[in-house]
Amino acid sequence: MASENTNRIARNTVMLYFRMILMMLVNLYTSRVVLNALGVENFGIYNVVGGIVVMFSFLQGATTTATQRFLNYELGTTDGKNLLKVFSSSIEVHIFIGLICVCIAESIGLWIVCHKLSIPIESRDASIWVYHFSVFTFFINMINAPYNAAIIAHEKMGVYAYIAIVEVIMKLLVACSLVYFLFDKLILYAALLFIVALIIHIVYLFYCRICFCECKFKFYWDFTFIKKFFSFSSWMLMGSLASLLSTQGVNILLNIFFGPLVNAARGVACQVQAAVNSFALNFMVAVNPQIVKSYSQQKLDYMYHLVFASSKFSFFLLFIISIPLLINTDLILTLWLKNIPEYAVLFTRLALIDILFQVLNIPIGVISQASGKVRNYQLIMALFFSLIFVISYIAFEKGAPAYSTFLIAIFCTVLGTIGRILVLKKMIDFPVLIYLKKVVFPVIIIFLFSLPVLFLSDIYWNIKSSLSAILFFSLLIVSLFSYLIWKIGLSSSERFFFIQKLQQIKNR
Repeated sequence: MASENTNRIARNTVMLYFRMILMMLVNLYTSRVVLNALGVENFGIYNVVGGIVVMFSFLQGATTTATQRFLNYELGTTDGKNLLKVFSSSIEVHIFIGLICVCIAESIGLWIVCHKLSIPIESRDASIWVYHFSVFTFFINMINAPYNAAIIAHEKMGVYAYIAIVEVIMKLLVACSLVYFLFDKLILYAALLFIVALIIHIVYLFYCRICFCECKFKFYWDFTFIKKFFSFSSWMLMGSLASLLSTQGVNILLNIFFGPLVNAARGVACQVQAAVNSFALNFMVAVNPQIVKSYSQQKLDYMYHLVFASSKFSFFLLFIISIPLLINTDLILTLWLKNIPEYAVLFTRLALIDILFQVLNIPIGVISQASGKVRNYQLIMALFFSLIFVISYIAFEKGAPAYSTFLIAIFCTVLGTIGRILVLKKMIDFPVLIYLKKVVFPVIIIFLFSLPVLFLSDIYWNIKSSLSAILFFSLLIVSLFSYLIWKIGLSSSERFFFIQKLQQIKNR
């Protein structure tokens, strides 16, 4: 059974990486097209105005996680008799919460856009239309979340990948079409993205209704389940809200203290960060259902094996990807965007460092969700995410530069990771010493090796300009760290596993 689950994870991971690589390439090109079509200022306006709506996505993230958790848990049991009730109830909850969010967004949120954001007078009307369309898009994505969760719970990653590829191609077509219209491009872009979201929702709805018996909606009002769902979600909401304070909240602070041009730079940095982070997230999408199902079946040894392995692999994967990006940030942004917003290079480097520390938190967070004991874990998350916003505000008030918020985020991420591990130890007797030995120590060793190499390469970069030399040196550094990861970062059993899998692929 363990071998079958491992093979399923491997197949799903391959599908998700195929999806991710294509999406990343298209998204990066789309960002370039949108930046050139809208201009730096309008691009910054779209990021900060759309960010107001994104702040409401903490609700969507929390309820989606709850839906996936309960669906995975039911699929892991022997009968799964409550699947229809779980899915139908989650649809009702998402519609209810979505409508509440729309009301709040169109009142308090609209007031913030109109009276608090730093937006040029000539762009104010367009920014309001962008905000309305962003709210509509949010609601569509909100009610789509249970269908998305059902596909992931059933581990149909091929379908998940194909639909996402269709979506990103449609967004590319939207971006490319902007140059052919005389209508206000800022408004047009937001409107067309709403239409894309609506089409994708229809596709998800029809596929799930046809393929999964529990996705044929029936009205249930099971108070016991609703109470359990909201109890789980409410604590997830706290962590998600605090997370948004550290991202979109900081984005608003940057707009208030420094203006939309700094928002454009941060928007670029966050897109690069999200693209790199997607490598770890896609791997975890394939692993998460198995972690939750293993917990529901009380196969705790296998669950911890998955958590420790995915923690380490996720870090090393992001590390290998981030090394050439950290060294060649200026060159890569120039090739990608042509017109680089001021501060974008520094912001991008700091964002990449932050995401390396954040990725260790993803797998251990799934244990908390699987157990259903999320209160203390989410409280510690909320504390450190909130500190990023609070300390950034104080720092800006004292005259600190814009990049200081990234340094604050890195510091809080490291402290937050320690706090989460201690909470899990107390909550479910998490094996801290084994985690330190199998995950943290190998990760720290590799990271410490990287510091002098990155420092010396940064000096070397300043005195050479040959593109071929840059590519050669980047390949050399990636090869060096790949070797170090293979010899130091991975255990002998993990190396044997990889060799075995490569031989199986070769013999096919």
